[in-house]
Amino acid sequence: MPVTRPRRPPRRRRTGRPIVAAGVIIAGVLALGVLHGTHATRAAATVTTALARSRPAARVAAVHSAAALPGALLIADRGNDRMLLVDAQHGVLWRFPTARDLARGTHLYFNDDGFVEPGGKAIVANEEEAHTIISVNIETHVVTHLYGTPGVRGSGPNELNTPDDAYVLPDGTLTVADAYNCRILFIRNHEIVRQLGRTGACHPSLAMMLPNGDIAINDDYRDRVVIVDPKKGAIVWQYGHVGTPGTGPGFLNTPDGMDFVPLGPNRTPLWSLVHHP
Repeated sequence: MPVTRPRRPPRRRRTGRPIVAAGVIIAGVLALGVLHGTHATRAAATVTTALARSRPAARVAAVHSAAALPGALLIADRGNDRMLLVDAQHGVLWRFPTARDLARGTHLYFNDDGFVEPGGKAIVANEEEAHTIISVNIETHVVTHLYGTPGVRGSGPNELNTPDDAYVLPDGTLTVADAYNCRILFIRNHEIVRQLGRTGACHPSLAMMLPNGDIAINDDYRDRVVIVDPKKGAIVWQYGHVGTPGTGPGFLNTPDGMDFVPLGPNRTPLWSLVHHP
């Protein structure tokens, strides 16, 4: 269906960054149970300690260990309106939109998350402050509108209020946290088929366990994605520079979403093997 895309207003940078960021990361570790059997309180303390040890000087010498990331991370670089697939060597294996996409008028707006859809052919992205959800074809970069009226905040039919963490389930149902309506929606064929919760306000961030036991974290308020080794209690990989937003190689701008993508020979993304617990 034809959809009018909103114009992007000036960027509104979040405030209260260090305290709030630590709080949502701890909450993410506790709520998601990312250590699968390791005491969650210890996990929260480990993550907080590792992030606290990091200093802005980290932008001088990049933090990375190839062993820390056994595949690649799909990063929703929200402040730059783009998605990047980054490997352990900081190579960008895939991006959206490209210069060609932008030239033909294909954009992202406030993309807060990006998750690979079942089958590995598309990525669902919630454009949080545009209040809409879209699907991006990985190969062709064609954008399909899934739900929400672009640029309209609301709770009526085809309306969302700051959607967060949109996933497509194996049966094709779209599920999303309609954050500032404080409800979980299940959507099929542009219709809500199930709803949990009522209007309110909540906005969690994301921490996820990797296959090797490390924890990947959106340190969005500090413009980076990091990986923490819970055994060492330290950051072992980083993409982005602390508190320095940017668009160049190695820089991010308020990243607020990611997904883990396994890699095959020659660093080939294995999109179809992406799964979510």
